[in-house]
Amino acid sequence: MPENRRVVVTGYGMVTPLGMSAGETFEQASLGRSGIDFLKNFDPTGLPCQIGGEVEDGRLEEAEAKLPRSKVQRYLSRGARFMRVATAEALGMAGLDGAPELAGAGLSLGSHGENTPVKDIASLHKFFDGQRWDVAAMARDGGYPFRNFFLRKADVATSALSMLFGLEGPNISICSACSAGPQAIGEAYYMIKEGRTDLMLAGGCESTMNFVGFVGFVLITALSEKYD
Repeated sequence: MPENRRVVVTGYGMVTPLGMSAGETFEQASLGRSGIDFLKNFDPTGLPCQIGGEVEDGRLEEAEAKLPRSKVQRYLSRGARFMRVATAEALGMAGLDGAPELAGAGLSLGSHGENTPVKDIASLHKFFDGQRWDVAAMARDGGYPFRNFFLRKADVATSALSMLFGLEGPNISICSACSAGPQAIGEAYYMIKEGRTDLMLAGGCESTMNFVGFVGFVLITALSEKYD
């Protein structure tokens, strides 16, 4: 193991309810603005908590439109779409966008996959007659039900992002709930510190702002129920 090998951060990026970049997020936070508001992505009527931090679909799509098109992007969960935009910002800041060094770079990412929306869960029932699943019909339907299961896998984000940015080094998926992002950064630190690679992209991404994901947090009483 190389002794006293220094590890430095050369670029960073963010997508948050306060902004579509790190600069915009910090600027809005410095003005005392909050990204928390009443939920708009789904109807929270009847739930004890009806607020959250949401990223607007329109702003996300606008940011994605500036990135190169790829067939791989269809396999990105909403959280991984955030990470793709943030990664582009980080690489640009580091001066590594399209650099040959990326070929040996690795990715360490805290991500739990996507919570399947209610409408997609409901669509599965048309393929079930009470006893058997009609898998052939699912395939004829374009395989969309399978895509929902696929997006739930925790390693999809790391695989897709590695392909999108040409990262051929170590690939690590971290699933440790709220600590996943920081843990992923720590793992990347040690990968470089121990001389296993020279460059790592590290961070976390998540998007639980649909009914299925949100209700899970309601059930474990992890959300604020007293607010004005």
